[in-house]
Amino acid sequence: MTAGMWETRPVPRVATRVRPVAAPRAWTARDIATWAPPRAGIAACFVAMLCMGYLHLAPTHVDALSQPVSSYVGVGGGWLFTIGVTAMAAACFAVAGVRIAMRWAGLMRAVFVIGGLAFLAAAIFPTDVGDVPMTMSAQIHRYAAAVGMGAIPVGGLLLALCLPKSTPADADEYTRRSTGVARRILPLVVISATLLTITATGTFLPDFMHGGDWRGVPQRALLFTEIILVLVIAFLALARERAAAGGRDAVSRS
Repeated sequence: MTAGMWETRPVPRVATRVRPVAAPRAWTARDIATWAPPRAGIAACFVAMLCMGYLHLAPTHVDALSQPVSSYVGVGGGWLFTIGVTAMAAACFAVAGVRIAMRWAGLMRAVFVIGGLAFLAAAIFPTDVGDVPMTMSAQIHRYAAAVGMGAIPVGGLLLALCLPKSTPADADEYTRRSTGVARRILPLVVISATLLTITATGTFLPDFMHGGDWRGVPQRALLFTEIILVLVIAFLALARERAAAGGRDAVSRS
């Protein structure tokens, strides 16, 4: 053997290019304005549902068949009613702040802002407790609640009419989800409008078909249906925000 057989030859180095890791993008005010409203709307809906649900499950002297939901303000724990109505106002304001690109976005936001202001007025001005002549506070509460309850299905209808009704084969995640949401919003809008009509008839025309004797049932069904409707809209905005965030992350990684 020769000494050359044991000689080691240097291994050629393969040139590798290290891709620099992109620094995380700092949040802007626009990012926060997109991130916060849907989550605030979802949280507010759950608060409203918990408060109103507890009042209906707790033992009270309120007759759920004939008395309106606002009668709970005069029972023990009635402060939960005020919190629940305030949470509904917050949910309306949050939905009004979501960034959804559609034809009637401005009109939809205005409708939900009006609804939020109406619910705030209903929370600030309570109804009368007991069999007493109707005061100004009770009058404001009655009409403010009617405006708030009417604003939610109108805003939901505007949104449902602008969402896609079918999903293209190459649709992104947001389009697929929004198509499914549109199919859920419209039935909720129809149910809310029907219950609102029955409730308004029993409230303002109590002698018609003795509606004043059982107006509490459709009003309670209307309350929880509208909370669910706002919750669905907030989840739609959350899906859009997540889809947009995924697109930004994909661009930053490329």
